[in-house]
Amino acid sequence: MARKRKSASVPTITVKVGRTGGRIEEYALEGDEPTVGEALEAAGISTSKGDRIRADGDVVDRDTIAEDGQIIMVSGKVAGAKVYNY
Repeated sequence: MARKRKSASVPTITVKVGRTGGRIEEYALEGDEPTVGEALEAAGISTSKGDRIRADGDVVDRDTIAEDGQIIMVSGKVAGAKVYNY
């Protein structure tokens, strides 16, 4: 009798990704710890200096581990906005 071979299941999470004022789409990310950067790459979104990345409203960077169900948004620099460092 042949034995069934267990397949190694790859963990998958689902996130929503978009740019502020644009379309938000859902993406499935595979791997043990997919990053926000990988989510942005899946969505075809590039970032540049001055862009702000938020996951569920919190400011994050591309190396932050993405979590299942997160909404990841990129917003561009606001013209005329002042930055205050406290």
